[in-house]
Amino acid sequence: MPTTQSFLNYVLLGIVYCSLLVKKKTFLMVVKQKWKYYLPLALIDVEANFLVVKAYQYTTITSVMLLDCFSIPCVLFLTYFFLKTKYNIRHYLGVVLCLTGLGVLVYSDAILNDSNQGGTNRVIGDILCLAGATLYSISNVGQEAMVSKNDPMEYLGSIGLYGTFISVFVLLK
Repeated sequence: MPTTQSFLNYVLLGIVYCSLLVKKKTFLMVVKQKWKYYLPLALIDVEANFLVVKAYQYTTITSVMLLDCFSIPCVLFLTYFFLKTKYNIRHYLGVVLCLTGLGVLVYSDAILNDSNQGGTNRVIGDILCLAGATLYSISNVGQEAMVSKNDPMEYLGSIGLYGTFISVFVLLK
């Protein structure tokens, strides 16, 4: 199950950074006051990990590795609209080049849906990976917004704590 692979990461993040928050005496304040920000970000992060790991069952490693880079244009788009980051023409040309390459990759996977090359259904795997990369980008922009206003230790501890709870819920279901 894909969630199992990420579970230990969340547990370790939670143990290390929540311990540091307890030592700083800010753990209870973070849990009580900021859960409504960190819980959705943890859910998005867990689901992004799930989708990308699940994509490996359907498509090739090369496709997953390249399609996971779709998060870069998504982050650029989201930071432009939500964090008001300014970019120059070279950034936009890079995004166009990136999206063109990703389009060619998905098209070639659809045409050459040969299971001997790896993966049982490459198009499904590509879609899962693109969805996971989109969620990664939302998680990354949310992380940037939270860390710019709060302690990074607080973010890492909360993602570890809530990511562990979400992963356990998914594993038990």
